[in-house]
Amino acid sequence: MKSIALCLLGLILASCSASKDSTIVLRTGEKLKLDFNKTVTTVISSEPPTLDWIRSSDTDSSWIEEHIMNGLVRFNLADPQLKIEPALAERWENKESGRVWTFYLRKGVQWTDGVELVGQHVVDGWRRLLDPNVAAQAADNLFPIKGAREFNESKIPFSKVGIKLIDEYTIQVELEKPMGFFPLLMTHHTSFPVRQDLIDQHGDLWTEPENLVTLGPYKMIYWHHDSRLVLQKNESYWGAQPQIEYVVFHMIGKSSTQLRMFDRGRIDLMRDLPSAEIPRLKKRPEFHFMPGLRLYYYGYKVRKPPLDNVLVRKALAHAIDRTEIVKVLGGGQFPLKSWVPPGMFGFESDIGLDFNVSKARQLLQQAGYDNPKDLPLIILGFNTEEKHQRVAENIQAQWKKNLGINIEVKNEEWKTYLSGLKTDSA
Repeated sequence: MKSIALCLLGLILASCSASKDSTIVLRTGEKLKLDFNKTVTTVISSEPPTLDWIRSSDTDSSWIEEHIMNGLVRFNLADPQLKIEPALAERWENKESGRVWTFYLRKGVQWTDGVELVGQHVVDGWRRLLDPNVAAQAADNLFPIKGAREFNESKIPFSKVGIKLIDEYTIQVELEKPMGFFPLLMTHHTSFPVRQDLIDQHGDLWTEPENLVTLGPYKMIYWHHDSRLVLQKNESYWGAQPQIEYVVFHMIGKSSTQLRMFDRGRIDLMRDLPSAEIPRLKKRPEFHFMPGLRLYYYGYKVRKPPLDNVLVRKALAHAIDRTEIVKVLGGGQFPLKSWVPPGMFGFESDIGLDFNVSKARQLLQQAGYDNPKDLPLIILGFNTEEKHQRVAENIQAQWKKNLGINIEVKNEEWKTYLSGLKTDSA
């Protein structure tokens, strides 16, 4: 059960006149001067928790991974319908009404160390995603494959999973049942190929710049942890060469600080703007507005009292007026009560929990809390960012007003926040 859901739209500031620190020192000691006219400098909110694309689960990490890696297929961003197009797979076909899929790899695609991409690299990536010892959060993305869930639950060996190498460049996948949209799953970064030989050689350090090999239009050449990360155009990329030579990612937690850097010419591009500043920023020529699908929600730790009681969870959801949160964010978002927004296939207006204070209070009473003050302490966590704090404080105020509940809001650095999501502790 989720307490809120909002559909977010893309808001960015983009400039072509930022001044940059153009020299970096590589691990080898070599000094590299970035070409000022061929460099874009942007910002992410924190140190990426991991650039292991099989394990990553956050947008900052995946944004970088999408620069340095490709999957079998990708979305055509120039298509209004966002149809998929060939990437590492030059074509694919299905049999038995979509129960068996065959992917044919491009020949001659090279990793950044010159090794040719082969089907085993794809299979190794899928095995790693499903491996229970890796404990990847998105392992269920491949559960449609025959035997994948059972392998993930250590019930069968990988040889029993419906993944087969026909030859060096051909992979056949057998599903549990027909699925016409299976290739869409291959757009997700967790389905990308891996070099298991380098993972075995370097262990957890395989994603460091001196060890990491990739397949995307850029390669990583520099990573000063908790400070900045630099990508360089991949000259051996199989597809069209990027026009930008270097992309620099600064790591800055507060969007207000990011905005000051933008105004001082230190960065070229901001994706997340301070919500309080949006009305003013809309008037600037650098402001660009574009539609996008991003969901903002709160999840419950359902094994911790009082959130182990579904009636309490429903009461909290009913006690939130999502239109208030939209006003707080001020960036063109709109409120949702389910995962699918209006206008998309699968939207049903009667799914989800409406804002209904009377219903919320009734549910609390049914859960045994005639006096809301008897509820065990609820802690609402969020990662360090101005907009997250504003949303959390609004929820805190709404629950106080509508239910008489006092909750604690807890601000944590991104890595700490993500780690806390995997435990039952507060």
